[in-house]
Amino acid sequence: METVEIKKEELEPWGIGGWLILIVLGLAFSAFSSGFYILNDLSRVFLDKETWNYLTSPETGLPGLSYALIYELIFHSLITLGSIYMIVIMYKMKKYFPIRLTIFWILVLVLNLINIIFTLSIYSRIPDFDIVSAQQGMWQSIIRNLLTCIIWIPYLYKSKRVKNTFIL
Repeated sequence: METVEIKKEELEPWGIGGWLILIVLGLAFSAFSSGFYILNDLSRVFLDKETWNYLTSPETGLPGLSYALIYELIFHSLITLGSIYMIVIMYKMKKYFPIRLTIFWILVLVLNLINIIFTLSIYSRIPDFDIVSAQQGMWQSIIRNLLTCIIWIPYLYKSKRVKNTFIL
């Protein structure tokens, strides 16, 4: 029986450090900001029956707005819970962390695109709605998601630290 000797130098760098810290910070920020949005903004709409009725009634609201609000809640809940889950499996150093994080980031990008299309199709029906300003903020989030995927997904598969930490 052969024994394989692994030198300590071959396992360096190892652990949650280096550039992986930026991934942890990004996930923590995502969890916090989406959770805050749910608790601060969306909860006002869902918990206040008067506001909900006003926004979703055929006379004063917009058709489809209730669906958009429910989608927003699901979308931001997914980001909050998904980000927390990613941090947990990252700190447990699970070998499937890189693939799950890749899937999570791509899913967030796709769901964000759907959210923008859905939202703009509803809000574009409001006569005095500033669609240009709304689009600018929405496209900034898409660009941020896209840059996250372009920069960090290759890092997850090329980094020696990631390979040593998650034993790829």
